[in-house]
Amino acid sequence: MDYIEFEVQQGQPKRAKLLYERALISLDKDTQFWLQYVRFIEKGIRDPQLVRAKYENRIRLSAQANKFETLELLLEQAAFEEEQNQI
Repeated sequence: MDYIEFEVQQGQPKRAKLLYERALISLDKDTQFWLQYVRFIEKGIRDPQLVRAKYENRIRLSAQANKFETLELLLEQAAFEEEQNQI
């Protein structure tokens, strides 16, 4: 996380995104880390379409394995969509 934050502070969002994605290879089951990644895409890269795609993919995958994670993701996605509608 320190390295990712360093890249963000240096104005390197593409590099930070790459680091997040590399970290997700081993942290793919860490919902909180994944949510940090999605929030970074939302706030740092400002790509709502990519955020939507990430939520849809993760929810589809989690629905098969973990109902609690799916519920958390659905709530986070709803909050994201609500915020997008206010913009």
